[in-house]
Amino acid sequence: MKRQLPIGWFPGKFISIALTSALLALTTTDRAAAESDDQPVWLFTSFRGDGDGLHLAYSMDAHIWTDLGRVFLKPEVGSKLMRDPPPPVLPGVNADPHIAVFGDTFYIYPTTDGTEGWLSTSFRAWSSPDLVNWKDEGVILDLPRDLTWADLRAWAPAIATQHGKYYYYYSAAQNVGVAVADSPAGPFKDPLGKPLVAKTDFPRMQAIDPMVFVDDDGSAFLYWGQGRCKAVKLNDDMISFDLAGVRDLTPPGYNEGPFVHKRNGRYYLSWSEFDTRDPRYSVAYATGDSPLGPFTKAPDNPILRQSGLVKGAGHHSVVQIPGRDEWVIAYHRFRIPGGNGYNRETCLSPLRHAPDGSILPVDVFEPVRLSPVNSPLSWTNPILPQRADPHVALHTDGWYYFTATVPEYDRIELRRAKTLGELSTAGVKTIWRKHARGPMSHHIWAPEIHFIDGKWYIYFAAGRAESIWHIRQYVLENSSANPLEGEWIEKGEIKMNWDSFTLDATTFEHRGTRYLVWAQNAPPERGTALFIAEMDTPWSIAGTQICITKPDLQWERIGHNVNEAPALIHRHGRLFMTYSASATDANYCLGLLTADENADLLDPKSWTKSPEPVFKSNPATSQYGPGHNSFTTTPDGKTDIMIYHARNYEHIVGEPLNNPDRATRAQVLKWNADGTPRFGVPVADTPPPPAQIKVDTDQAGKPISPDLSGIMISPCSRGSGV
Repeated sequence: MKRQLPIGWFPGKFISIALTSALLALTTTDRAAAESDDQPVWLFTSFRGDGDGLHLAYSMDAHIWTDLGRVFLKPEVGSKLMRDPPPPVLPGVNADPHIAVFGDTFYIYPTTDGTEGWLSTSFRAWSSPDLVNWKDEGVILDLPRDLTWADLRAWAPAIATQHGKYYYYYSAAQNVGVAVADSPAGPFKDPLGKPLVAKTDFPRMQAIDPMVFVDDDGSAFLYWGQGRCKAVKLNDDMISFDLAGVRDLTPPGYNEGPFVHKRNGRYYLSWSEFDTRDPRYSVAYATGDSPLGPFTKAPDNPILRQSGLVKGAGHHSVVQIPGRDEWVIAYHRFRIPGGNGYNRETCLSPLRHAPDGSILPVDVFEPVRLSPVNSPLSWTNPILPQRADPHVALHTDGWYYFTATVPEYDRIELRRAKTLGELSTAGVKTIWRKHARGPMSHHIWAPEIHFIDGKWYIYFAAGRAESIWHIRQYVLENSSANPLEGEWIEKGEIKMNWDSFTLDATTFEHRGTRYLVWAQNAPPERGTALFIAEMDTPWSIAGTQICITKPDLQWERIGHNVNEAPALIHRHGRLFMTYSASATDANYCLGLLTADENADLLDPKSWTKSPEPVFKSNPATSQYGPGHNSFTTTPDGKTDIMIYHARNYEHIVGEPLNNPDRATRAQVLKWNADGTPRFGVPVADTPPPPAQIKVDTDQAGKPISPDLSGIMISPCSRGSGV
């Protein structure tokens, strides 16, 4: 991708020459038009992130642009226009780095480089608390000393932890070995006395470059291979596997160095292309729904490649900074200066994912800086893409438990994290799936998790495959201390006073009485209203259900007549209940009911409705259809937080219910002086880090303007649409 920059950001004595050269490069027709008195030429400079120099594009109308297709100004090495890559993170020459984090310490396990033919005989480890300062942990595995079956070509290690042990996978004499230790810094011992994967097992490829990925459920998978990419599930002992279970995952362009990481339920297989001695050595990736594929190569490849002074960038690994949706890629490049495929150095760069989950190109000129640990009020919006109707429960064990509607409407997922920010990368577990037919077989919507009398309960709405709008409310129960463990038991449907369309139940306890509030259709009324009733068990109501609000205001009746998704917060002597109104497009919004804490909650007159929505779409922040919220707090209980969903675009094609792009977001709920909640507007999505561009400046620090004498350039404004 190019960055378009103002012409004035480049030194004038050079840019005048470049612009003159650009005019000569125009097509004959456009050059003739440009030389006329009444036809200006629009020129844009652009500077590629690789620092290769000044590019130019031109337009005769400021709308259709043509790239002139070459570098017009090639900066010299060391000049202010050539971007300098950050220094390597490890001293000397080290290649094939595997980066990992255990506890609060990062580790890099590289190949010791510097000999033609890659004849290294041992492995070292490096540790760091901050990704900047690295400590040499010494030799952790020495082939001549520690192995009986290989003494040369110690290459490309990887590490994983299971069962309190650390398992180190490596290449030796073009076989894959495994070693075990009690510490990530070793020393490691060979438990097999032979290769884990012998080169004779797969004669049409090299058995090198192992990598192990451990999934959320503890299953471990081994990947390896040069020329072909093989994969297999490891046995529970981490040092054996069924040879018959080996799969070939080789994607187009694959050469070596496979690596797998997982984010938001998606598996990423990445690898190196070209030969490691080739300056074009680079990293590409594919995605899949399983650690064993199939994987589909992404169109936006490669993600890591040579750039400016950086050559041969590849053989990588990826690590997630604990508790954050922040990732780092470790890789090697030719040593600067004078490096080659035998003299490589280890580097780190940020790795970022786009909102759609694709991997963005890596900027090899951007250093890694470890920002402060997430605070309880630190998160990235959206916290989770494509998760609607979010519900968060902060439990006494210090964990935030999260569940929401998934776009497929076919299951209930659960995850937990110590901070809200960590929910974006927390492991997810499917705790229940829809039935094939009958009750609970379609439209699995709006799960909520609650802890009641020592047990966990999930309330959710579901339809029938035979009658998809036969939506009713159901309950699951789990007696385990950790709801991600144990068995979820179906407690069945909550029977209301009459049988009709029912959804979005929530529950709360007030002054010793437990209540259920939900949305239901009450014929002959159209749409849904909110009802409240006392509960006699966590899965049943007692007595008469009472309507406390129905969609009788104009803003509650756009698209559909809707009052739904109640959520309650008790503060300052009052109960505040939000609810969602109108269709689930950009008109979706939050209303508010208020009751005194001493009032009879079963009396409709106790509840006062705000005449206007309290939270609605806001074009200024590009947030549309905010609603279906829940409330939580910081762990100290001092700050209230609202969790909700919204889209970051206004217009939806087709039925809004079929659109998957409602995303989970969070923002602090503030309070007015009179004790009422101040919702504000839905905040904008968290922006990506700004691009950093190096410019030439004078002694006062101001950008140097170019000498454009003799060149006619028409200025363009922000309103021009350019």
